[in-house]
Amino acid sequence: MVSISQQRLALEGETAIADLLWKERGGEREVVLPEGLRADLVTDDAVYEVKHVSKWADAVKVLLYAAYFPGKRPVAYIFGLHPAETRARIQQALAKVGIGVEFRDEPFGE
Repeated sequence: MVSISQQRLALEGETAIADLLWKERGGEREVVLPEGLRADLVTDDAVYEVKHVSKWADAVKVLLYAAYFPGKRPVAYIFGLHPAETRARIQQALAKVGIGVEFRDEPFGE
């Protein structure tokens, strides 16, 4: 179970990491969609959802965002320290539904 302090850190971190990603890749931040949803970052070729590794499964909503941007690939951008096994599990799970995965941090324990 994720504690309240971990949730707060993840949420605050998501904004900071999304800002860094935007500075690196360009594009448009916090793109508002018709239903009030917000894509973290939309670039020329991708739609990104930024998530802390503890909340990686929440990144599946990037599939909804990508539906509004034909031709752009949906990508989960995951940050935070994690073991190598977690990285593999996340990649396998999201690949099953057609979501690309990029990691900000290297795994430990390899």
